[in-house]
Amino acid sequence: NLKPTKVDLGLADQFENYGVKLNADLVLDGASFEVANFNTEYGPFLTQYPFWPRIIQSGFDQGSVVTSKLQAVVFPWTSSIEIIKDKVKDNQVQQLAKTTDKSWQVTENFDLNPQQAFKPTEQKSYLIAATIFGKFSSFFAGKSLPEGFTDKPVEKTNDGRLAVVGNAQFVRDGFAKQYQDNLIFFLNS
Repeated sequence: NLKPTKVDLGLADQFENYGVKLNADLVLDGASFEVANFNTEYGPFLTQYPFWPRIIQSGFDQGSVVTSKLQAVVFPWTSSIEIIKDKVKDNQVQQLAKTTDKSWQVTENFDLNPQQAFKPTEQKSYLIAATIFGKFSSFFAGKSLPEGFTDKPVEKTNDGRLAVVGNAQFVRDGFAKQYQDNLIFFLNS
């Protein structure tokens, strides 16, 4: 039985300070998804699984060196992200990966059952990976450091880079081995 677990890494405020909001949702793609292999009491079960959006070339920023040569990246159980324009200011934003316009989000009552009858809600494309380049001031400037940190943070940089992806599963061993472009995307980001 698949049950999602909310994980709070304490990074939401820091990401928002730099101009990216990580949404508390899961994005499904009804047009470009991966076939998932689930183990059941009766043996393996293969099924088309919209909770694993498969981003293909049309969903990548073709002007970015990070994504221009990729064929496909699979983002299992991914959340959407949003760019907060008034926080980004003059920094450059690259929207690296977006789902197709046949995608929808689930924001509550998460049912990950691969055998369910998927019922799309409002369909549109969702941003799931982006980078921001430019000037950054430390999130910790003028604040006490988190427990365990002893080095003083760099106060400012004029040449910073922040990459945010709505999912960390895509680079775990099983996914990185099965989908090699996942690892290339991670290393390029």
